[in-house]
Amino acid sequence: MDKIKAIIFDLDGTLLDTLDDITNSVNYTLEQLKLPHVDKLLVRQYLGHGAKRLWQSVLKEQQSYLNQALDMYIPYLEKNSKVLTKPYEGIMDLLQQLKGTYQLGVVSN
Repeated sequence: MDKIKAIIFDLDGTLLDTLDDITNSVNYTLEQLKLPHVDKLLVRQYLGHGAKRLWQSVLKEQQSYLNQALDMYIPYLEKNSKVLTKPYEGIMDLLQQLKGTYQLGVVSN
């Protein structure tokens, strides 16, 4: 069997803790729509399947707001995605250790 030469990571939720920025962006959008805020733990449950799926879950019975929410959320998140985002604890040390032995890459949507 060939030796592993490269390791590829996902970015959001693997290398970077983006939950606080995503939650803030969700709650900003909900505020603009005059809807109640949601808890960070709820947002975490809905992550991993894209923005549309996130909003379908957040809005539940209020799907009529879906397109409006996405139109506000995506640009707001793009502008505010690096405010609270940080590497997970120990990630930088791990990457330092791995980079001498492996080629490292990141794949993200």
